[in-house]
Amino acid sequence: MSERPADAQPFVNVILANPNVSPKDQFEVQLINAAISGYTDDFTVQTNLLKDWSDPPPAATQDLIPIFWTAKAFQALNLGRPDHARMFFGKVSYLDRKLSYTPSAYGFVDSGVAISHLWEGRYTLAEQTLRPALVRAEERMGRRSPIASMLAALLAYACWELGNAEEAKALLALRFDVLERYTLPDVLIAAHYTLAALASMDGHQDQALSMLESLSMLGETRNLPRLRITAKLELIKLHLRHGRLDAAANLSNELNHLVKAQSKPKLAAVPVLMEVYAELARAHVGLAHGGKSYLNAALQAAQAAISLADSIKRGTEGIQARILRSHALRRLGYEDANSAMEEALSLASASGMVRLVAEVNETRSRSMPIDRVEPVVTTLQHAQDATSTQIAGTALLTSKERDVLLGLLRNLSNKEIALSMGISDQTIKWHIKNLFSKLNAANRKQAVARAQLLGLIVEN
Repeated sequence: MSERPADAQPFVNVILANPNVSPKDQFEVQLINAAISGYTDDFTVQTNLLKDWSDPPPAATQDLIPIFWTAKAFQALNLGRPDHARMFFGKVSYLDRKLSYTPSAYGFVDSGVAISHLWEGRYTLAEQTLRPALVRAEERMGRRSPIASMLAALLAYACWELGNAEEAKALLALRFDVLERYTLPDVLIAAHYTLAALASMDGHQDQALSMLESLSMLGETRNLPRLRITAKLELIKLHLRHGRLDAAANLSNELNHLVKAQSKPKLAAVPVLMEVYAELARAHVGLAHGGKSYLNAALQAAQAAISLADSIKRGTEGIQARILRSHALRRLGYEDANSAMEEALSLASASGMVRLVAEVNETRSRSMPIDRVEPVVTTLQHAQDATSTQIAGTALLTSKERDVLLGLLRNLSNKEIALSMGISDQTIKWHIKNLFSKLNAANRKQAVARAQLLGLIVEN
């Protein structure tokens, strides 16, 4: 569980070379092998390991059985089958905890279930798994234990995507040094990505760049190409947000070369995911370049990313690719561009991708005049009889932001607005912050005044 998992392999080999090794020890060593492959992204070992065991062998002791099912589950995830992974994790719940329980093993089960949800882009489900698991881990092992830190990093990532930026910050506080030493590649990526995104949101571009470059360096020093490739894609997006097209294009070429250099074990999902990242990078850069040939290349790359992501049930990247595809379609003049975007946003909303939906709507609001979208009415149910005021539905505000604005107009508290909308107080704070930014307002009163000035508040 350190930053040197490969150093365990020579000891494993010594044990396996002993002709007198007991069946129990042989089984345990194979589980150690599975753990090594999980930390080192050795897909060939992951695919082949434990294939002769559909169930724990008779030699397995009770404390090893949850580790066995966890190993099988991570193998299923590596094959792009998150639903199968959850089935294997579910087998642990039927075990007698008096005989099989260890906080560490069960912490990995909780982490694995959450990773399977995050794999599909289902952030709300991941959050529901992680919150109670983190409480249990902190009670039994302490806040800075590797297991608690791992659960916290995954929860922070889910919170960021759900629009709860402040909670994401709090979850990662005083844990990052632990995460860099003792965790899985998926968790390292989640932690670095979230911290970089938070820094970028706060206007600290230098910190965001540093965090992503640190992830790339970890990938290089630990021979984990997945970390380097993920970091490069996020760096590309960061450079493009700030108009640095040449830097993004150079990184896209580097990313593509890295992906091509990787071996492609049969059926392994992560190498396919790396191909998805290469296609996403090409799509981003093509859209930034503009021009018909670049836009056609972006459209082709986005379509390829959709096919690849769907083949391994990778939800977030599949939706990101659909959004990029719709942007390319719109700029190329295709009539179905809007319907393609609405479908992508509908999928994102269904998965709880609050931040992504808000980000896309903000981008659309900058590129479309207010009167492009016909007015629609949104209301808060518990205050319907308070006033006949309506909020005009424009591309400037998302539907959730319109609901929040109506709550501000009616002088409701954050908690009251949250209860009426069925979402958390933290999410309301996120929406209010976005409203202040879009309306150039410093407080709630100014936000209402600016909305009235812009014609967003309509009296019947």
